Amino acid sequence: RVGEQIRRDVAMLIRDRVKDPRVGMITVLDVEVSKDFAHAKIWFDALQADQGLEAQEALNHAAGFLRREL
Repeated sequence: RVGEQIRRDVAMLIRDRVKDPRVGMITVLDVEVSKDFAHAKIWFDALQADQGLEAQEALNHAAGFLRREL
């Protein structure tokens, strides 16, 4: 349940608040949360195959912002 809520919130934050053009159109596929809720792994898919690595770099750069907003 927590993973699903994080997935929805992160998808909304990426769509509405992340302004990096490298992100493009992505879909948040899954979230795996640690037992103590301290860490989460987020899987995503880019609409265009050639944007995958660029989107990953942009999201890693925005990780602090996303953590703070969550």
